[in-house]
Amino acid sequence: MKNRYSFTVEGLQNIAVYDVTPQEVWEVLHAARRLTRQLASEAVGIFGVTARGRYLVVFVIESRLEDNDWDIWAAREMDAEEIATFDRQTGRQP
Repeated sequence: MKNRYSFTVEGLQNIAVYDVTPQEVWEVLHAARRLTRQLASEAVGIFGVTARGRYLVVFVIESRLEDNDWDIWAAREMDAEEIATFDRQTGRQP
């Protein structure tokens, strides 16, 4: 079963704080090259690169409505250490 992602009002406000667009979030969530890390029992960080090459991490929380249904909570740019780890783990060395 595929994952479904939905924006919440809070999620849209949170991504705007970091100057991230909804389009960039979708690009990361559906990128061929991405990493997923469990952050808490119901929270996941999804690391990926946008079409323009921007390295982002998108934070999602599992919806209480259905399995594989995720609410987009926030997104921000990766820091230098996260970028290096992402490139190393996805096989792309700078």
